[in-house]
Amino acid sequence: MNLCVNCKQGTCFLSSKEDSEASHTGVYIFDYVDKFIEDIGAQNVVQVVTDNASNNMAATDLLKIKRPNIFWTSCGTHTSNLKLEGIGKQSK
Repeated sequence: MNLCVNCKQGTCFLSSKEDSEASHTGVYIFDYVDKFIEDIGAQNVVQVVTDNASNNMAATDLLKIKRPNIFWTSCGTHTSNLKLEGIGKQSK
């Protein structure tokens, strides 16, 4: 998992975690992201962007409860790819 920060100065790498042995549940992802929100200061975070895998969407639900002022949104590129994949699977 990689975390990057985007601000008016640009985008920078914040953290990377190689933990392929762990089960990346919604709680696991939420805890990882929330730790950095805490470190950065929730008042400095506006939005979290991930793909829309079910574990990320579960983390979204937890974030909405703990930090209702922070938006967690799906990556537009991932969403577009899923839409195009669905269109490609339709019969003619």
